[in-house]
Amino acid sequence: MILLYSATGNTVCVARQLGRLLGEEVVSLHEADANRLKGQQRIVWCFPIHSWGMPKAVRGFIDSLVMPAESKHIMVCTCGDDIGMADYQWRKALAKRGATGGAAFSVQMPNTYVALPGFDVDSPEVVSLKLKQAAVRVEEIARAIYADEPVGSVVRGAFARVKTGLLYPLFMRFLTHASRFTVNDDCVGCGKCLLAKCGYIELKEGRPIWRHERCNMCMACYHSCPRHAINYTRFTRKKGQYLANQ
Repeated sequence: MILLYSATGNTVCVARQLGRLLGEEVVSLHEADANRLKGQQRIVWCFPIHSWGMPKAVRGFIDSLVMPAESKHIMVCTCGDDIGMADYQWRKALAKRGATGGAAFSVQMPNTYVALPGFDVDSPEVVSLKLKQAAVRVEEIARAIYADEPVGSVVRGAFARVKTGLLYPLFMRFLTHASRFTVNDDCVGCGKCLLAKCGYIELKEGRPIWRHERCNMCMACYHSCPRHAINYTRFTRKKGQYLANQ
């Protein structure tokens, strides 16, 4: 089984390619439960990296269940550049729920985080290059998983321990508050922001309303808006948008 969590579609592309190459079913995290996981010989966790760590939704899912110890757990994550120590974080979370995390792999995909100064989407040229390289990378990962290789390969980047150990907790504490999203007068109530399927947005009188306590800060609503009417503080104004072609 390939257990998928995705926001802007990068990880969907990777999970589907892996599914085809490995002959595995792709199951959304939103549709999975303990019964769905039970008895699986292999569970490939596919999710994006948020601030050099696990997304809030993935962490919450693991914390809510007793993980099947009999399954082989493998991590395949997507990132804009690097993952820090996110694989260690994932293994630690699984261990607390009775399972052992195995090999971990990372796939560089187009950047989508835009909610801080200095962060923006990649240029079209970089996007094209990353997607071509990612397709080859996923084939490499599929071969490694099929061969049951015990050691994976990830791009940690510089200051990996600082990023995951210090910046990630700060990000989760201070920069995942949906109350900072705003909607301007360009909003036409089309509802495309709901296509993110995070489950934490609803339309009220034709305008999106966020459930503040559940936001994963995945930015899918921002990237989905065809009018660029959604912003997260002033930092996202005049920045680009990106959704993967799924």
